[in-house]
Amino acid sequence: MVTFESLFITIMAILVLITFWWVLFALFMSVFQFLFSKWDPDKIKKAWSSIQFAIVGAIITMLILFLVPALAKYTKVNGYEKYTYTAIFKRATEIVNWFSRLLDPGGEANKANQNVGNFEL
Repeated sequence: MVTFESLFITIMAILVLITFWWVLFALFMSVFQFLFSKWDPDKIKKAWSSIQFAIVGAIITMLILFLVPALAKYTKVNGYEKYTYTAIFKRATEIVNWFSRLLDPGGEANKANQNVGNFEL
């Protein structure tokens, strides 16, 4: 049975994973924009803007990741001790492992991640 705590931690983990990949993508794209800008000021400005948005996105995600458990504890939400950043990172790891098993059934990734987590959809 899916509990509210489990669902909330899963949603937070998915948001962290999406933000992580978005930040990596934005940083790689900005590096390529710098490399192929030919010192055009408009292209350099666009690349710098991409870096700034990626950094702001990472900071906002980290703030949310650490503030949500603190707010749950402060407001004395039932089961607030379950809302920790370690639980969110653990669930994110379980999701990544689940996807790796999904993309490589019976392969090396499945054997390596067999004993890590029990996340199922």
